[in-house]
Amino acid sequence: MFTQHDHLRRTGQYLLPVLLPLSVGFMLGLKLDFRVEQSLLLIVFYLLLFILFMAALFILAVYKQWVSAGALFIVIMMSVSSASGYLVASNQVEYLVARKGNATYAVVDVYKESLVLMPVDLKKRTVKPEYLFVDHKTELQAAMQLQKKRIGPLTLEQ
Repeated sequence: MFTQHDHLRRTGQYLLPVLLPLSVGFMLGLKLDFRVEQSLLLIVFYLLLFILFMAALFILAVYKQWVSAGALFIVIMMSVSSASGYLVASNQVEYLVARKGNATYAVVDVYKESLVLMPVDLKKRTVKPEYLFVDHKTELQAAMQLQKKRIGPLTLEQ
């Protein structure tokens, strides 16, 4: 499309590296309901960094530097997935919470047929670096009740 239309041929090489990171940012915003705990300056910095990476990728592709473009593409994909995973995890506020004895646990992940729970301190909003795997078919029905609560964002206890 950018090579077929005169106006897009002139601006497309500059527009596409901006549109792709903006579209990824928009999709992340939809996932996070456009509520982000990080500073706006940090988000703008990451956006500009990804725009520069995308522009460099397109320049390398135009000059047919395929090995460098491929390596840069891999770096971009790894950094986008890492940054988006960090943003989603650091902004999660709703968790499934269960009580077992005197301890309170939050479901932080699902692994195969098991729920991964971590002990949580609701007052400090921290989780301990300990894991409890609960088979959701057998143990969960008899042992625990899960409730959805707004307890986050959670941080790891030091």
